[in-house]
Amino acid sequence: MRTEHPDDVEEGLIETVHSVLVTAFRIPRDHVTVIVRDLRT
Repeated sequence: MRTEHPDDVEEGLIETVHSVLVTAFRIPRDHVTVIVRDLRT
């Protein structure tokens, strides 16, 4: 089992959240990145 680097996890999370939010709300990816980083700190 591969241990994921925290940045990989964050990138995966950003991609998932981004795809959902873009579909639902058309939010730009950089906004999603800021939101996810805020939630994780």
